[in-house]
This record gives sequence, structure tokens and C-alpha cells, in this order.
Amino acid sequence: YWRDWSSDVCSSDLGRKGFKSMFDNALWQQATIGATAFAGAIGLSVKAAMEFDKAMADVRKAINFKEGETGLKRFGNQLIKLSTELPYTAAELSKIAASAGFAGYKEDEIIPFTRAAARMGVAFQMTAEEAGDAMVALRAAMGLTQPQVEHLGDAINYLSDQFQGTVNAADLTEVTRRGGAVGKAAGLDRKSTRLNSSH
Repeated sequence: YWRDWSSDVCSSDLGRKGFKSMFDNALWQQATIGATAFAGAIGLSVKAAMEFDKAMADVRKAINFKEGETGLKRFGNQLIKLSTELPYTAAELSKIAASAGFAGYKEDEIIPFTRAAARMGVAFQMTAEEAGDAMVALRAAMGLTQPQVEHLGDAINYLSDQFQGTVNAADLTEVTRRGGAVGKAAGLDRKSTRLNSSH
């Protein structure tokens, strides 16, 4: 959102005239007003909006939206709304969405995936990016559908609670992922793999 005007500001002679003339410059004022207005319109601070814009660049690369830029904007609004329901910023949720996109998930799968991964991240005390990567890895390693990986996440969380803090859910997730990858390579089914991982 700011790339178009930032290059104009940087390429002008403002740097030679010092900060005062930069702030007095009409282009700079317009850019600042535009950025502030955009941030206010979507309910984000200017800093948060800039971080979100940067994160959405990866989303644009990862997901081939059927409606192009219109689809991207609609998707961004969905992430912003989701950030009001979960303790992650829109930029952090964008990282989960990008992980799913790069993994080849369909466009209509990604918001539900992002919501589920974020909830897992909260329960497992992971960053949003770690949660997204972990859920992608579990699905790939064990050949799970989205509902199945969510059930597996619930089971891991339950098992972690039984260890009463001696083993955390994030570590159990990694053990399960590795066990799943080995089991899949050896031709074991999902049930056998989960049993082996729990021993």
C-alpha cells in the first residue's frame, strides 16, 4: 500500500534538504495522510498496517486467488476480522495463511486452516508462524485431512496436560510429526503411527 509513494519520496531531493523540508513536502504529507486513513479504515495502527502489508506480500505469492487483487483484498479483510477473535495480529495470521498456500492448500481451505492453526498455537504456546508450520507438517507427515489433524491436536494437548508440565505440547507435536514421517515411509497406517509415537 505504501510502495508506490515510498519510491517517489526516496528518489526525490528531500534527503539533501534535511528532515524539516521533508516533513513540509506535500508528497510526504499526502503519503502520511493516506497511510493513516488506510490504517484507520481497516482498524489497524499505521505500524500494524505496514506490517500487515508486508506479510500479505507472501500471501500474494503463496495463493493464486481466483479473483486476483479483489480476492486478495477480501482475504486480507477476513484475516483482520480473525485477528479480533484470536490473540495474534493480522500480520501473524498472514504467516499461517502463507504456509498453507505454499503447501498447496485450496483457497477456500486456508481461512479455516488459519483459524485452527492459530487456536493450536495458543494452546501449545507457539508463535503463529510455528503453529502454521507445525500443522502443515503434521498433515503432510501423516497424510491427514484438516478435521483429522485438528483431532490429533486435541489429543496432543490432552496428552501434554497429563504430563503436568514436564513435557510441553510443542515437543509432543514434533515427536508426533517425526513418528508420522517415519511410519508413513515404512507403510504403517495412521493408528499404528500414533501408537508408536506415544511410547
